[in-house]
Amino acid sequence: MNLVLIGPQSCGKTSVGKKLAQKLGKKFVDTDELLLANYCSTHDQISSPISIHEIYQKHGESYFRDLETQIISTLSSLEQTIVATGGGSVMRKENREELRKIGQLFYLELSSQAWRKRMKERKLPCFLQQEDFIEHYKTRRLIYQQAADVIIPADGLSIDQLLEAIISLLEHPSST
Repeated sequence: MNLVLIGPQSCGKTSVGKKLAQKLGKKFVDTDELLLANYCSTHDQISSPISIHEIYQKHGESYFRDLETQIISTLSSLEQTIVATGGGSVMRKENREELRKIGQLFYLELSSQAWRKRMKERKLPCFLQQEDFIEHYKTRRLIYQQAADVIIPADGLSIDQLLEAIISLLEHPSST
């Protein structure tokens, strides 16, 4: 069985995913890492590295989401894998459908305050004004909730606590 971690940027998907894969003896895949590797190999970026944020800013959201969709479409043959997705990967219906085929979706849910705080702590671009940010958060939260098989409240939890929460839910599925 595959597990797919969804949620906003900086909610812990990659950190939790790596530890979860190690603990469960599964492989780990990060769609942002795959996107970056694919972009770099097709844009001669090996000598001058570029970040996910730079690709997004350089080419715009539509181009970035197209790349994301291409990467997600290549994951259907995965087995025994933990997949960490990009924060906006479930915004497209086709991606949600494809991710559901891959495995069970676990949403690492953050409150708007916790999400904004994490983005500031990590010095990630939060280009939205307060009003726009709240609206953006509400829209995405609803989509995450609708896409998820399991919702894990992540506010105030460490990576290890999130890891234990997921493992507990896997061991006792009736509590989901």
